[in-house]
This record gives sequence, C-alpha cells and structure tokens, in this order.
Amino acid sequence: MAILHTPPFQLNSIITTSYTHSLVFIDTAVEDYQNLVNGIIPDTEVFVIDSTQNGVEQITEILATRADQNLSSIHIVCHGAPGSLQLGNTHLGLDTLEYHSQELQQWQKIFSASSKTDKSLVTSATKSVANLLIYGCNVASGDVGAEFLAKLRQLTGANIAASRQRIGNAALGGNWELEVHTADMEVNLAFAETTREAYPGVLATFTVNNTGDTDDGNANNGITTLREAINLANATAGDDTITFGGVFNDTTQDIITLTSGQLTITYDVTILGTGA
Repeated sequence: MAILHTPPFQLNSIITTSYTHSLVFIDTAVEDYQNLVNGIIPDTEVFVIDSTQNGVEQITEILATRADQNLSSIHIVCHGAPGSLQLGNTHLGLDTLEYHSQELQQWQKIFSASSKTDKSLVTSATKSVANLLIYGCNVASGDVGAEFLAKLRQLTGANIAASRQRIGNAALGGNWELEVHTADMEVNLAFAETTREAYPGVLATFTVNNTGDTDDGNANNGITTLREAINLANATAGDDTITFGGVFNDTTQDIITLTSGQLTITYDVTILGTGA
C-alpha cells in the first residue's frame, strides 16, 4: 500500500499503514516522478523530496518517525553521478560526506533501532536489517564510486546497492540493475516492471567540483570542470542536470575563467546552484 507524502510530510488520512517494511524517497527533480510514485510495489510507503530544499535533512526527518518499524529496505530515487547523489538542493558526495556525517550516523541509529523491533530479522552477517538501494545514474562507477559507497556504508551501517550504469530508459542507455553491492544482499526493486519499462528518462546528473576549464576525458576520476560537465551532458540524449559541489560549497568566492573557448550546450540542461 502506498502513501504519498508531500511537504510538510503529512499522512494521508484515507490511506494508512501500520507496519511498513520499505520506504521510498523520490526527488521531485526526477523526470516524471509522479508516475514513479504511482508505480511502486505493494506494502511500500513513498515520500516525495522537495527538490528546492535540503534532501538529506528531509530523509533524516522522515526516518526518525519510522524507527519503531521493521525497515527492511530504504530506496532513494534521485539524480546521480559517479560517487555522488543530488538530494533536493543538496549534493551528497565524497566531498560532502563529512559535512553530513552526523545526519548519516543518525540514519544508522534509526536502522539499528528498527532492527531491534524484530530480533528474528537480525543475522550475524549484518549489523542492520536495512538495505539501502540507490537509484541514480553511475553512482557506483569508478574508484570514486566504490569509495563513496564504502564510506556511505560505514556511516549508515546499511547494506548498499547501486549501479555503475545509467538508471532508467533503455533507449537512452539505461536499465534498472543495481549490480554493485557492498555486502551479500537480496535486491528487490521498489517499482513494478511495467513502471520501469514505461519510464521515459534516466537519472543522470553531473556535479562540477573544480574551477578549471579543461576536459580531461575521464568521467570517473572525481574531478569535473564545468566544461567537462557540459560535454558529458551534450553527449547523452535527453535532459540532464548540472550542479556545483566541492569547492563551491564553502563561503569563498569561486571563479571559472574560460581559457579553452566558448561553452556550447546542445541538449536541454538544467544548471543548479550550490547546496551543501
């Protein structure tokens, strides 16, 4: 049974659930997010994340209200890039994990409290019954992706599944395989097969974290200039999102000087400001 929560996350009084095993968080910046909401599997509670607000805080707030339930899986649907997620207006990546560490450690406490409500679910192989499934393009790609998942697992205590590939429409090079796991785990997707097959987009974003103006041609090394992000967006069909993270998250003014010529955007691209 699905429950749609919209800010400020008030419960729909007509549709209720007393015992939820799976929670799904869907960022409203995701293309056609409403159809994803409508296409989740039974016995799943779904929340929409306001794309103009801090997504990490929104998830933390909601998880805190579910600590007394047996949470078997948490699903996060948002735009992604190697080693990073765009949650609302907030970039969560290797460069910001420390900044968000207290909130992520709170997730671990909530997962642990949830597991204690049914001790039969706890095995010696896992610290928590919660699996964290991340639907975002290329999140697990490259060394930066592997390091991000390892550190995220350490902070949250959850077993994590993500993908090295694009998530979404096959015609745009996507699929729904979360093939990278941080531990032995059973991966049950939150969306019906018909919903996955009909989804028109992919969950890609590109995060600028360097003030240089060159494209080194390596999308997986954790260094992305604005020029490289635009080139990556131009090379992929469909709409894309470019965000700013890393050095752009502090209070120091950052300037990008174009030394390599004019920037050209050939596809629909949304460029978002910083948001720690």
